[in-house]
Amino acid sequence: MRDLREIRVLEKEHRNLFESIADAVFIGDPDTGQILQANSQAAELTGYPLGELIGQDFSKVHSLTWEMVREDLSSSDEQTLAGIEIELVGWDEQRVPVEMPIGIVARDEDQFYIETLIKISKRRELETHMSEMREEWDSFKRHGPEPLSIVHDPPILQRALANLLKNALEHDDGEVLVEVIPHGEEVEVRVTNGGEPIPPDRLATIFEKFNTTKRANKGTGLGTTIARLFVEAHDGTIDVTSSASEGTTFAFRIPVAGPDLTLSESEDL
Repeated sequence: MRDLREIRVLEKEHRNLFESIADAVFIGDPDTGQILQANSQAAELTGYPLGELIGQDFSKVHSLTWEMVREDLSSSDEQTLAGIEIELVGWDEQRVPVEMPIGIVARDEDQFYIETLIKISKRRELETHMSEMREEWDSFKRHGPEPLSIVHDPPILQRALANLLKNALEHDDGEVLVEVIPHGEEVEVRVTNGGEPIPPDRLATIFEKFNTTKRANKGTGLGTTIARLFVEAHDGTIDVTSSASEGTTFAFRIPVAGPDLTLSESEDL
């Protein structure tokens, strides 16, 4: 039987591990939905003092009731849900969009729900930007008197452009310039932001996997890699230039006539 000192050491280790998780986490009673534990990230995201979060009803800080979530969990074979987007309700009634992976886990003879809340405000902003840009695509600056028509795979090219736009928006709170420039049998797309330049020693590896320029190493470091793969899948090329005076420009060229859309097996992510 464990003595009191060992139990306290284990509890401290559990709390340290709990607090080390970057996202907000709630642990609760699957029967009632009552919150039993929360980390400091959850308190920061909701605006509640940590002590006031403990014991709160699930629906107090979520835009869904626990009954609705429990019903969906019960219909899942593994009692887990992923990809659900809801709103977290703060103490001041402010609502924060989050993604909520949640599942039921068993420990000894007890069961708990564990949910991780991933803030998706930036993602929503980007989706809004992309929607507005699609609606106003014809207002983009184009060099040339005639409308430009190319053969391409829309989902692949849109993903490549979205990755470059996301990267630009995360590094510049001001204006991001997108240019589409014809070059004979090729077309060039340029995405420029005026944020802090990329250090010279990072430029050479910027398109390699897990290479991120985001602050505090946030992000997966795959955005520019995926953009490169998709551009190359269009038989295109991609490059980047960066300086304090000119800003950072990611530019890719693809043939107007269209590519042989086949990704190399060696470039599997």
